[in-house]
Amino acid sequence: MGHHGVPGRPRQSDRSGAEPPDRRQLRWHEPQFRAPECRWQWRRDERYLLPNIIACKVSVAGGNITRSVVDFSDRPQYVGAVCNSNCTETTVVFSTTPTGGQTGGFADKGTIRYENITRRSSHLFFEHATFLRDNKGDTLEVVRLKSGTYGSYSTLVPFPIRMDAPGFPTRDAGFLVTLADVGFRDTTFVRKSASFRRAIFGEGGVARGSRTLTYDADGQLRRATQQVVTDTTTGQVTTYTSQLAFVDAGVSPPSDVSDLIANAFSPVRGVAVSADGELFAIRADSTYLFNNTLRLYGLLQSQGGNAGFDFHPLNAPGANLSGGTLATRLSFAASREPVLEVFDTRCVQRVGVIAIKDPIIGPLKTAVRGSRIVAVVHSARMQHDVVWCFGRGRLPASCSASSASRRPVKVTAPRSSAPLKACRRASRCAPTTLTRSSSAASRATGAVGACRSSATRSSFSAACVRARHSAARSRC
Repeated sequence: MGHHGVPGRPRQSDRSGAEPPDRRQLRWHEPQFRAPECRWQWRRDERYLLPNIIACKVSVAGGNITRSVVDFSDRPQYVGAVCNSNCTETTVVFSTTPTGGQTGGFADKGTIRYENITRRSSHLFFEHATFLRDNKGDTLEVVRLKSGTYGSYSTLVPFPIRMDAPGFPTRDAGFLVTLADVGFRDTTFVRKSASFRRAIFGEGGVARGSRTLTYDADGQLRRATQQVVTDTTTGQVTTYTSQLAFVDAGVSPPSDVSDLIANAFSPVRGVAVSADGELFAIRADSTYLFNNTLRLYGLLQSQGGNAGFDFHPLNAPGANLSGGTLATRLSFAASREPVLEVFDTRCVQRVGVIAIKDPIIGPLKTAVRGSRIVAVVHSARMQHDVVWCFGRGRLPASCSASSASRRPVKVTAPRSSAPLKACRRASRCAPTTLTRSSSAASRATGAVGACRSSATRSSFSAACVRARHSAARSRC
């Protein structure tokens, strides 16, 4: 859920709070759209009122406790939905839209949160900010102020924190963070995996060193720990554990966040995640691939700083990032040129190019629709969403690795309605074409990418990409 790669353009919602159906997506195969004929019925079950989350910087001096309140905007910006392993609980993860009216020196700084709409509980992401600079930190307290009947008033990060250790008396402590790191720049992108297991967050903007986080819905709240020197003579160190569990183990720790910054050190223009939530990507000057612990896996030499990038809808490499088939371990990247680049995420190299009419300047999203892969893009000249679709058939027997290795195959699409051959006969692939229909009525509704296929004029097949893919595999 949520756009990626277009700063300042969050998802638009209707008055019910639900995402409205995109007519160009839902009815892309019909060039003329009439509202009375719409088959999609959207029903509002309820309107979930988000709580007010307030963070406080706590100071203790001379026995007096003072709190400096930081009131963030609670308006969602980019949204994703995840659930636990058996999907008994649904959690909505989202970034917030910052405003200039936020207090505590956090003007125009957003946050990342989640709302468990099953339990009606909340969480403000602070785990990434627990790295202290020069051993100096801010004592954090976070409270939840409910809205209506949704949830209850609760303390998300308590102060003081009651901590225990075996054989030692209970002591009070504060939870230290670098408060300035809790906030994020505008805009912070959010994408979730098709398995609804994990989500990725990318801090947008042009500054290098932007932060990226992941979230695992199976992570549980854990107790905080603190090491204390309990015997100054022997130097004995005792570990205290908080009585309340409030640290989410599913959020990337600060060591992982800083490690990816050190390895990539790039701006974030878009984010993506594979179907199983094991492989992630950020689009910058190039495209960086990494796993759930933010360990850099590979670098795709995508052209330009375009934000459009997405994995194949069925790309599921597994925990060791080596799974998947030739037909599914692909990814698609926009380019400064009017082409859609195809990459192999296991070999980490480009294996094909699909020519399109106009360069892609916005987000890119792929999905499976029957026997085709549908790519929804935002083109430069038309300034609206365009739908391209192409087949995903099996590799023909004539397109073996030996025959394909003779010459790299460049997969192209026609720039007009006249059919073109997408595979070169030199590679002995069956001739295939991609056709587009673009009538005046379809251009008016934005459905300029309607695809057609027939027995004599078949839609583009993934066999051509896979022919070169087979040749590339021998070099992996």
